[in-house]
Amino acid sequence: MAAIAANNTQELTAQIAIHYEEIEKIAQWLRCLSKPPKKAYGVSVAQPTAVQTTEAMFAAHNCSIQWLKADNPSPYIYNDYENLEHLGPDRWFGALGAMKAYLPQQNQGLLYCSFGTATTIDAIVPSHSKKHRKPWRFIGGLILPGPYLMHQLLNQHTARLSMGHGQLQDFPKNTVNAITSGMAAAQIGALVQQILKVQQLCPKYPVRLICAGGGWPLVQKALEKTLQHWPIHYRSPRPELHYYPHAVLQGLASIINKTTAT
Repeated sequence: MAAIAANNTQELTAQIAIHYEEIEKIAQWLRCLSKPPKKAYGVSVAQPTAVQTTEAMFAAHNCSIQWLKADNPSPYIYNDYENLEHLGPDRWFGALGAMKAYLPQQNQGLLYCSFGTATTIDAIVPSHSKKHRKPWRFIGGLILPGPYLMHQLLNQHTARLSMGHGQLQDFPKNTVNAITSGMAAAQIGALVQQILKVQQLCPKYPVRLICAGGGWPLVQKALEKTLQHWPIHYRSPRPELHYYPHAVLQGLASIINKTTAT
């Protein structure tokens, strides 16, 4: 996935987010802009060939592009990841965008969950360190196969399984429903685990949960059902659920605005 923000005369003019398999849409987007951009910023976790293709599209419009990585600092969030070169920029900028759009309470924890090719679940919690002098701390999280990838892996490596999407059931009695329900259970199970851990770190307020990604429709009903029955199974407060598909673009824009203003 690539997220692009075009910049012209120090002012953000347009944004686009696309899947790496739809790179050609960037050229169409550039042709439709009322003003050709002079500078663009982006983040990408695509293969080098896709990045090169994207750069060529911008170059054809006399526009340079700068790729931002997870080592771009935030003025208010300390990045506590061990090696920033190994942190996907989509995770970092998505978390920044989630914070920008849904700023938690002073002592509230936030989880940013993106259901893409991979599902990533990352946490931001209040920082009480005098060393870093930033109010929030990015503490990382989980990576697991995303909903669609789980379906694909089952189809490729297990015989006689159907790729159709079935119904969510507690005890499925056919294979299609079993696959759909199992995939959702794996996704939601990992997410619930992280919610409970963040809640322990920030017990005063319910966890603020921000979800994004193309796999959201496959897990939405399962997550909403889980949260509906939350008080029955857990003593902790019910998490605050928000769906925000533009988190990466929002995070990217927040860093660009800071950069171009200086």
